[in-house]
Amino acid sequence: MEVNTLSFIRGRLTFLSTGSVGVGFQNDGGYRFNERVCACHAASDVLGSLLDSRTALEEFFCGCAARLRRLRMQLIVHYEEHHELVRFSACEDVRFYNSFKIVVRTESGNCFVEEVPLSEGLPETLMEDIRDFTSTVVGSQLSMATLVRRSAAFEQLDEALTVLLEPRAAGAFFHEIIGHMIERDTYELVKARLSHASFDPKIIFRDDVRDYERVCGLNKFDDEGTKIVPITLVADGKLCNTMDTQRFSGEGGLSGFARAESILYPLLPRMRMSLVSSSTHIERPSLPVRYFRMEKFLNGSVMPGSMNFWIQGSGAIVQEGVRVALLPHAVVTGNVIDALERIPYMGDDERAFFADCFKGGQTVRVGYRAPSVVLKPLRISGTAYMLRKDDHE
Repeated sequence: MEVNTLSFIRGRLTFLSTGSVGVGFQNDGGYRFNERVCACHAASDVLGSLLDSRTALEEFFCGCAARLRRLRMQLIVHYEEHHELVRFSACEDVRFYNSFKIVVRTESGNCFVEEVPLSEGLPETLMEDIRDFTSTVVGSQLSMATLVRRSAAFEQLDEALTVLLEPRAAGAFFHEIIGHMIERDTYELVKARLSHASFDPKIIFRDDVRDYERVCGLNKFDDEGTKIVPITLVADGKLCNTMDTQRFSGEGGLSGFARAESILYPLLPRMRMSLVSSSTHIERPSLPVRYFRMEKFLNGSVMPGSMNFWIQGSGAIVQEGVRVALLPHAVVTGNVIDALERIPYMGDDERAFFADCFKGGQTVRVGYRAPSVVLKPLRISGTAYMLRKDDHE
């Protein structure tokens, strides 16, 4: 089906804290913070709740900003609400998502971002999520910045280590390293190697937007008008399906993977909500005396010809249960098929995350949910900042 019309409304409400201005609200997309209805008639119940909670939110944001400012850091909070109406020749679809994006900027210019999808219970849920972010992600980055500023002892690391991926890093790993490889346009480049690959039977890799429609910005149909249905991609140790569109359809069926940033861009096969889980429950194994724990995934890529991959992320070297070094930009390299042929451990601590995914010159909203995952030894390289005893957890 061809798209007849495609329209969308974006609303954004921004809290900005600077060294000279304690609090300010910027209107970037038609919303007025002191009114219940936005200019484009796209206000939601969530927006109404935020407006009702204005005083409580201002006080909370100002408190967070003041604490971070003492550490020479800046807090920026964006609220974004997106409504999209897509009309096809025989049907139409209404899509919606909203979220808060929490940005912490250091004095060196580094930015750390956390997205908080909104739910019922505002503003309490929002405040709790922001507290978690500032006390964990920002906290670890602060300790990293402190080490760098004080010129801590460091060394260039290059060794093979077992890798523990925290849920956020594990979800991004499967999204980048497997997900993009089985989108139909890319899959044609790796079909000869990937179609016959053997994966660890524990791996279940699915794509399913059910229960995540209001955070992924998808609903009933993709951008070709194909009905969105859940699909299993990897199970029982083998590749089961690929992500097809009408343009790239091969022997697989159509399950609603055609997506575009807007009507101005070509349709491409793209992931929606990638779900990683284990088919069996096993006790967490004893990790080696020394291993690498990746806490945050930054980026990664696969060479289709060789199926060799690299991923970059931040984390720590753990030795005898204690963090002994921090790596802000560790690079992990290996081969996709070798790495996934046997996975020592997949946990049951699954968590969901959402992000903007860039491919083919356009960005679409995606999500992924995964547990912690242990990978067999891979090559780890990067600058390792050595921790002193009083820095250890």
